[in-house]
Amino acid sequence: MTTTPRIFRNCALTLPLMVLGAAAFGGSLVAAQVAVAGAVAVMNLSLMAWLGGRMVAHTASGDGGGIYGVLFVLKGTLILPAFLGLVVLVGPVSAVVGYCVIVLATALTGVELALVPEPTPSPESR
Repeated sequence: MTTTPRIFRNCALTLPLMVLGAAAFGGSLVAAQVAVAGAVAVMNLSLMAWLGGRMVAHTASGDGGGIYGVLFVLKGTLILPAFLGLVVLVGPVSAVVGYCVIVLATALTGVELALVPEPTPSPESR
């Protein structure tokens, strides 16, 4: 299993915790803003993983990046204005806390990979 599905699973675990923490410290409006920012962050990560995987597959097959390379660059170009729009819409603190979901999920995945041993094949299966 690659780390990308694990990161998405851990995003699904950390986003509600971040929203509950924001609700405890800032109330329901801040919790809703953090939820929106976190959802945008997870969608950004999923789009990057989807486009990146296809761009690499097309590049490895000799086709070049194809349309996926252009879309990947376009996504990278448009994410800064989109994030700035999110900052204006929900506020800077809520936007940054929402985007921290990705950082926490990645850190949790790293801890998980460090502590949980990978299954080793049995001698009979070799």
